[in-house]
Amino acid sequence: MAVKPPGEKLKISSLLRQIPQEALAKRRAARAERARAANEQDDLELLRQIRDVTQKLNALEQQVMSRSAAVRDTLTPRPPPQNPSDHDLRSVPLWSERENNKSLNPVAFIRTHYAPWIGKGLTRAHIRRRDMPLYRAFAVWVHRHPEDDIEELPSRSSTVDQTLDRLTRDIDPEDIRKLGLALQSRRRRQL
Repeated sequence: MAVKPPGEKLKISSLLRQIPQEALAKRRAARAERARAANEQDDLELLRQIRDVTQKLNALEQQVMSRSAAVRDTLTPRPPPQNPSDHDLRSVPLWSERENNKSLNPVAFIRTHYAPWIGKGLTRAHIRRRDMPLYRAFAVWVHRHPEDDIEELPSRSSTVDQTLDRLTRDIDPEDIRKLGLALQSRRRRQL
């Protein structure tokens, strides 16, 4: 057997060591590339999730803005509708002073004498302020003859019901309840 010179032996062993090192380096590079690709996929997935969350937040912001606009429109003082003034109503004869039409029931009397204002802001409260006997006669008549009620002549409770219906379309009833309690508390403190 021939003995190899010591320098040659060193070359072969270093070559043998280099082969695993190269394979390890290739493996490490492949792993690093896979990790980089996985990180890119993770980054893309995170970007998609961020975009989805951002879109949802924008949609929620739009809902909140529309609801707050609805609340603001409902709760901010508005100019009163074209209600008849007390001066306008002074031209209407009083129920107790009617002489030539005693046969008119209260509904017919209101339809005849208050016709210019019916459906244009006239409420039962206006009639109550102007002519209490007519207001009472009308209430009794409608109680006995509900079919004769004048829909265009809202009572206070029907006005409140309409406002609540409008509010509950846009706002959770629990939030309305809390708002009512807050308003009541503020009013109590002011008194």
